[in-house]
Amino acid sequence: MSWKFTLTIENTTASVTSDHIQELCQKYGTVRNIVSQKGPTVFVVEMAQRQDAVRAWAHLAGALLDGQAMEVTLHKVHAKGKGGGEGGRPRSPPMRRRNSPPPKRRSPSRRRRSPSSSSRSPSRNRRRRSPTPRLRRKHSR
Repeated sequence: MSWKFTLTIENTTASVTSDHIQELCQKYGTVRNIVSQKGPTVFVVEMAQRQDAVRAWAHLAGALLDGQAMEVTLHKVHAKGKGGGEGGRPRSPPMRRRNSPPPKRRSPSRRRRSPSSSSRSPSRNRRRRSPTPRLRRKHSR
């Protein structure tokens, strides 16, 4: 199976070019391809090796470029033969690093009760609890 390792670099200014991105990324390994998406502020960079992509992601995520903190996402994408697979959504979940804290996870959902058992008023069919034990008096002998 053949995989491509890409970085999506977002939150760049309009003055940043593909050449700037090439210069930044090739410090961490061989760059195969750079594509500008959604105008001039989003770039998709394909790295030759997995470790190159991870190293570039680790160093560039949150780094300032032209006064803006870059948002860098790492993707592992299945390569679709010769020249294919450019653009589109990646098939694996991205590894994302930002300046903001990670999203909070929700607690696991609890099982819903049926409407009849969720009411708090006493029911005729519901078994009553036994009364609390009363204090016993000590008998003197």
